[in-house]
Amino acid sequence: MGVIFQLMLSVVLFACGSTSSEPENNETLNQTPEEVVDGKLSLEVSIKGASNDLAKLLGVFGNQNFIADSARSDANGKFVFDADTLLPSGFYYLMLGSDNSYFQLVLDKDQEFKLEATKGDYVNSMRVEGCLDNELLYKNLKFEAEFGTRLQPVNKQLAALSEGTAEYNGVKAKQEALIKERVDHVQWFSNNHPNAFFTKFKMSGQNPDLTYPKLPSG
Repeated sequence: MGVIFQLMLSVVLFACGSTSSEPENNETLNQTPEEVVDGKLSLEVSIKGASNDLAKLLGVFGNQNFIADSARSDANGKFVFDADTLLPSGFYYLMLGSDNSYFQLVLDKDQEFKLEATKGDYVNSMRVEGCLDNELLYKNLKFEAEFGTRLQPVNKQLAALSEGTAEYNGVKAKQEALIKERVDHVQWFSNNHPNAFFTKFKMSGQNPDLTYPKLPSG
């Protein structure tokens, strides 16, 4: 379980489509941590625009990335990763050799599924077949990407206003409504898929609601 715990804590959930040479960590191992789990890995990934490319499946162990597997695509951009045992549960990256772009995926007990996306536009184009955890992951990533485009201008507008003015209060109400929307979005995972691997990870990373002491006068 130590390997699984470190994998879960070491990954960043919002770094899709990057072109950095290694996701987050500087050191790379050439093999997976020694944890053999009964089951089968059968992952089919189709990337439009990635024909005859080399892909590495990267996991995170402590402060190091490990190469879990690699595969070369066919002329249609299809990669196939097969193994007779399961990889350790956690969040992984699939990185293309042609441009070092990468995207995230979840591996837990069910490691037989398909992913389909367009090179360089992984979040918006991602389609998942046969894996609930990855469906939830990309539901969340798509929401966060769209949510950020709405929240950022409101935050910028609020920062330019004087606190206590009517205009400030109006924009502040918009900000609070957006934040409430995100809270409801996160809660949806717990309400609808409480036992999913992704949900447990997502809920464990939420900050508690802040409360502020008030004087008797309010």
